[in-house]
Amino acid sequence: MSSRLPLLLISAALLQGCAEDRLYAISRATPNDAARARRIIREVAAEAGLPGETGEKYAHESVANYRTFNVSLQAKISGDHIDVWLSRTDWPPPLAFKKADRLLAPALSHAFGQRFGVSEPGIEQVVMF
Repeated sequence: MSSRLPLLLISAALLQGCAEDRLYAISRATPNDAARARRIIREVAAEAGLPGETGEKYAHESVANYRTFNVSLQAKISGDHIDVWLSRTDWPPPLAFKKADRLLAPALSHAFGQRFGVSEPGIEQVVMF
């Protein structure tokens, strides 16, 4: 075994500890729900200090896309639901992430009620929008 392997494993574990994801879903989504989710995400992004929408639309399913080099707030229509993903890649958590994290779930929950849910992000759920 190479003497570099333990160092690589430790480095990977440390880098993984710097990233954090929140994944939310709105079930039984309609076109009106997509517009409402877009408005909520735009308001949260503005209050959190995330810059205006990047304009990067990777697919017609994209609802919103706000990002800095270390924080991302995105939403995408996936079948009959809308996935909303908030993530960060820095430690300590950037202020934009903390503000968006504090505001996003309550706003979505209030707007969508029982159709709003929290998911545990996993490798199989990570989708680049």
